[in-house]
Amino acid sequence: MDTFEVVALQNINKIGPAAVIAIMKYLLINSKSSILELDLEDVAMIPKLNKTQKSLLEENYPLFSELILSASNEISRIQGLGIDVISINDVQYPKLLKMIKSPPLILYCKGNLSLLDSLNMVAVVGTRENTEHGKIITQRTVQFLCENDYTIVSGLAFGIDAIAHQQAIDIDGKTIAVLVDVQSIQPSKHTRLASDIVEKGGLLISENPPGTSIVPALFIKRDRIQSGLSLGVIPIETSINGGTMHAVKSAVSEKRIIYVPDYRKSGYKDLGIHQLEGIKSLIDNEVAKPYTKAIYPLIKSELISNKKSLMTTTEQDSLL
Repeated sequence: MDTFEVVALQNINKIGPAAVIAIMKYLLINSKSSILELDLEDVAMIPKLNKTQKSLLEENYPLFSELILSASNEISRIQGLGIDVISINDVQYPKLLKMIKSPPLILYCKGNLSLLDSLNMVAVVGTRENTEHGKIITQRTVQFLCENDYTIVSGLAFGIDAIAHQQAIDIDGKTIAVLVDVQSIQPSKHTRLASDIVEKGGLLISENPPGTSIVPALFIKRDRIQSGLSLGVIPIETSINGGTMHAVKSAVSEKRIIYVPDYRKSGYKDLGIHQLEGIKSLIDNEVAKPYTKAIYPLIKSELISNKKSLMTTTEQDSLL
């Protein structure tokens, strides 16, 4: 199934990602390459589709060609904006992201697509209300990762995210910003930073097409992509209920390594600040491992080990 067809199916109301993947698998198992090769009997036989979804497919069956043409025109318009459109079936689709529980079917990308070829990615994330010491820790952590050829993944938000991206740019490292919309940058004050990322060989990426209405739920949803792209996630500072915790939960679910600064040894003058509440919780509950500069070699070793483990799983349990 090509990209046009994936978008066409997604554009049918109530045909969600899980249903599209079920259709893809059915096509693959039955040696079919296109939804145009399906007949109504096939539609009725596709497993894991509920009655409503099968009914919608049957209803839209005569319109498949029109829907595909409309999707083709939509993609051409988006490409005209300098945005690449990648489907889960494309060779450029990130291997680690493909294996998560709910991978985005389409990625809208602006910038250096070759970054998606590498498995060496680490998400560096954190609070929008960072401390000055948190900024220093972020910069040092990013420098260590970039010097060891890891791409920095973050969300372009105020605070730790922006610091991580900026540090990667400043030291000629590689960075990927996971956004709600690669065209309408949020926060708008980071439009210049987004441009700098692209100009310096980085990448902007989103599962939503340009022009998507920005709602808070989409920021939560995109956090799974940050962890999904990455071998590990490093929250620098976060409150116990901070948005950063969404990325952490996804990382736990997808068996990504999680490290946090060892707040006791990292030079903080006040250990009672809210920016450390989430960090303390992650350590106390053994969700994350504390780190200092002294264990950088161990982090590198564990990232290499996790890459081997995840790739073995990917080869055995690939979705498509």
